[in-house]
Amino acid sequence: MSVTKEYEFNEYENQLMLRFLQSIIYLCIALVFAGTVTIIQGVIPDARSGDVFVGIIFILMAIAFFLPVRNFLNILSTSGNDMKQFMRGFNTLSGGLTFIIIAFSLLLITIIWSYFASV
Repeated sequence: MSVTKEYEFNEYENQLMLRFLQSIIYLCIALVFAGTVTIIQGVIPDARSGDVFVGIIFILMAIAFFLPVRNFLNILSTSGNDMKQFMRGFNTLSGGLTFIIIAFSLLLITIIWSYFASV
C-alpha cells in the first residue's frame, strides 16, 4: 500500500494566494457597491436610469466570486491538505463562473429585449 504525501504550499505561494484573495474580496466589495447603487437608481423615481435586475446580477456575481474564498483561506490556515483545498476552491469558482456566464446571458437578452420593445 502506497502512501502519498499531500502538497504543502511554501511561504511564497501562500503570499500569492493571500494577494489573490485580497483581489477577490476587493472585487466583491466593488460589485456589491455597484449593485446596490444600480438597485437604488432603479427604485427611486426621477433618478438616473438604473435597472434593479442588473443590480441583483452584480450582487449575485459578488456572491459567486466570494464562495471559494473559504477554501482558499484554508490553504493559508491549515497544513497537509493544501492541494485538496485548492482544488475545492477552484471547483467552487468554476460553478460560480458558470453562474456568471448564465447571468450575463440573461442580462444581454434583457437588454436586447428592452431595446426592441422600445423601438
